[in-house]
Amino acid sequence: MKRFVSLIFPTLIFCLSTQTSAQIPSRYDGWKKPSYYRGYNFTGDTRIKTLQDFLDYAKTGATFAYICSPGYRTVDAPYSLDDKYVQITNDYVSYCHAAGLHYALNIREGPGRQDVWKDGLVDFSKSTIWTDPVVQRLYASMLREVVDRYKYDSLFIGISPITEPNPLFDKFYIDTASLEQLLVSNKIDLQAITQLCVDSIRSASRDIPILIQGPAYSSPEFIPLTPVIHDPYVVYEFHAYRPHEYVYAADTSTLVYPGNFISYIQLKITRFDKTYLKDTVFKYVYDRHNETDAPILLGEFGLEFPQAGGVQFLSDLATSAIENGWHFAWWNYRGPPDAWDYEIWQPEYWTAVLKSFEGNSSVQQTLISGDEITLSPNPCSSSVILGIHSERDHDMISIYNVLGAKVKQLQTRNDRVEISTEDLNAGEYLVSVDSPTGVLQKRLVVIK
Repeated sequence: MKRFVSLIFPTLIFCLSTQTSAQIPSRYDGWKKPSYYRGYNFTGDTRIKTLQDFLDYAKTGATFAYICSPGYRTVDAPYSLDDKYVQITNDYVSYCHAAGLHYALNIREGPGRQDVWKDGLVDFSKSTIWTDPVVQRLYASMLREVVDRYKYDSLFIGISPITEPNPLFDKFYIDTASLEQLLVSNKIDLQAITQLCVDSIRSASRDIPILIQGPAYSSPEFIPLTPVIHDPYVVYEFHAYRPHEYVYAADTSTLVYPGNFISYIQLKITRFDKTYLKDTVFKYVYDRHNETDAPILLGEFGLEFPQAGGVQFLSDLATSAIENGWHFAWWNYRGPPDAWDYEIWQPEYWTAVLKSFEGNSSVQQTLISGDEITLSPNPCSSSVILGIHSERDHDMISIYNVLGAKVKQLQTRNDRVEISTEDLNAGEYLVSVDSPTGVLQKRLVVIK
């Protein structure tokens, strides 16, 4: 299949949509609904995802995709725009539109900031953002660029400025007090860096939700050191990979859950089960929610390889999130071969994931008008069937390209119309149906 996404994302079409239809609800509304956003992380570092991956994913009942964006600019000077990284993000966003999915972005790299997992490898330069004010400002400016590109898109429901901020990955610390002392002694002001990023995002959009993570791989016990941001559209995010030796064990024959593992919170061997996860590991998450009254996102969790009791472990994590009203994103949809891929493990693993999506699916999201019009197939190549399921009178159908120019128009009072797309280039379009009482709209993707 040929690529059908332009490097320049069609923001103008979103402007057109907002001018010709009812007010779009706040993108923060979904975050205020308990456990409304349920989905997966999508990475591009080990295997680039395809349109078909997103179409398959949309059938699971998930309500959003958490897109891991490598960032738009290079880590090292001259911090130039990386077209490859921009294209990956654009492609994934476009696939979300084709699949009818909301999406959030978590930014993993940029000026002075290496992706967290690369910092410990000898082949990569180390992050300099934590103590260099120049690259801090450049990184924050990049975030404004990212938000500027997608800010008119109603399916864009959040951005995480720095994924798993981990400035002291090579230092030894065991609790919040020791880490806080190290941050101070190394003159690392995570609060100031995060606020700088938030301010830059706000210069592009006053209301895009911002997903704030804390240090030490965003682990729950270090949430007390997560910057508190005084902003009306903040979500606090944490990641859950405890017990560490169970989650990452390559030997699948010896460890069992529930079972006894090292607790980094209590510094002793402790029995891990759902009660311990809820009452001890997640205690710090409850405290942050009570302190700020902000929504919570369990942004990463899962099991790298199948283990004894693994299905129960995944179920305990997912149900804990749902019972507490947290939003969540599994790690990592169709990622590295074998690892994290419950879809290809024993069937009960994938069943547990699918069950976690039940009961709160928003089904197919449409940009503006709900289910009053349908397009099938979508994406299409040579023609599309427009179905109008509305009591409103209608007569004019218009199709606009990404620049807002009208490329096709026809008049009809039929409720089912076949429209040829043979003369349209590959790309994204807006189908608009005019009626005396309003405008019905839906996005169309044409592939060649």
